Amino acid sequence: AYTPQLTKSEAKRYIEEALKINPYVLDVNVIDTDFKDSTLSVDMKIETKYGSYDERNLSALIRRNMMTKEQPFVNFV
Repeated sequence: AYTPQLTKSEAKRYIEEALKINPYVLDVNVIDTDFKDSTLSVDMKIETKYGSYDERNLSALIRRNMMTKEQPFVNFV
């Protein structure tokens, strides 16, 4: 089982890695993450070639097919 701190740390790492692949993204700073049920809420700042953006309470519904053990599927809400 994952501790809450490890879960937050891994969510932060996944988000940063996923966004930094984009060549227009210069920096990603995940300020806070929070899990409630199957929803991940994120506060972050993104710096791109076109400017900086603060995203507060960006939420994603995370679903996993427990039968096939597939990677989680994320829907932004």
